[in-house]
Amino acid sequence: MNTKAVRIYGVKDLRLEEFELPTMKDDEIEARIVTDSLCMSTYKVSNQGEKHKKLPNDLKNHPVIMGHEFCGVITKVGEKWKHLYKPGDCFVAQPNLGRADTFSLGYSFPYVGGEHFHVAQMDVSVPGACPELPADIVVHLASTTHPRAYATEPVATITSNIIGLKNLLDYACSNDASRHGDGIDFVFASSVEVYGQNRGDVERFDERYCGYIDANTLRAGYPEAKRLGESLCQAYREQYGVRPVIPRIARTYGPTLHADDSKALSQFIHRGLAGEDIILKSEGTQRYSYAYVGDTVTGLLYCMMQGKAGEAYNIADSASDCRLRDLAALVAEYCGVEVRFELPDEVESKGYSKATLALMDGGKLAGLGWKVKYPIRQGIERTLHMMRNAG
Repeated sequence: MNTKAVRIYGVKDLRLEEFELPTMKDDEIEARIVTDSLCMSTYKVSNQGEKHKKLPNDLKNHPVIMGHEFCGVITKVGEKWKHLYKPGDCFVAQPNLGRADTFSLGYSFPYVGGEHFHVAQMDVSVPGACPELPADIVVHLASTTHPRAYATEPVATITSNIIGLKNLLDYACSNDASRHGDGIDFVFASSVEVYGQNRGDVERFDERYCGYIDANTLRAGYPEAKRLGESLCQAYREQYGVRPVIPRIARTYGPTLHADDSKALSQFIHRGLAGEDIILKSEGTQRYSYAYVGDTVTGLLYCMMQGKAGEAYNIADSASDCRLRDLAALVAEYCGVEVRFELPDEVESKGYSKATLALMDGGKLAGLGWKVKYPIRQGIERTLHMMRNAG
């Protein structure tokens, strides 16, 4: 298989070449690159060549591909990784993810290959589960996040957010790398759902708001677990010195939404792209805060790098507030389909949120410098465009 790329052979010796890729090994993954950006680090690589600490010292004989900030779509998966990845999965490469006994991803490999990502496959909700790798910051994102799973996997919904969180907090306590300095060392991804139902006394939820949740219901498992998780972070901060930050995430969407994700927007998108009418299972008057996944990720990074230990931050912006029926209409308009109404089945009803007004005040995070890049229309259109092209 041939490919074309710019490779570096030495100081300012860059060559656009077409060359043959070696046969893929069982521990490798083949991918199609969608975007490969340039930055000042690329300029530095070009000027320093083999003197750059992340490049090999024999570039003339072993040139490497330029570009270390890239994303793409997986096209083929070696046997070693088939339990984790499949063709069609999208990915983003973290440029400085390296380790002591090898070079860094995107700087140092002739075909970008090599085992750069260390995957510790584990169930975080198993008591005592803990990765063996060191870490500077622990980011806990593991959780069920869609309505049907809240109803069909209610125990896992709670345990991943409580037992899983405790396991990772214990890991942070025992991890020497995370104990240095005074910055954030733990990120617990919380949710807009901690606010519960709006009592009718505010238009938007700021980080101090506490609405109503009927704790004696199946659907309460997710928001109550997130509330308890936040309290557990505060307890570990006080008793063990962990430095957590708590981003509260809006209803997030993007091009990697799974087809079996039962959230309304995910179903809108997948049906629309399949040429099927959008099914709205309510009057659609609910008003929610949404966020494109790219904006959510930058929000997480702002919380991690600029946030204050022990604080919560809403990752939301009013430019992405939307009524559910307007969201359905937006997807339908792009896909050329209609919107129709249909009652949810019994299982779906159990998992649906009862909140009808859940708008978040993102002013606190904006005060750290975070800005939304993709308001709701641009974010939805970008998502649909990427998913249509990837398919």
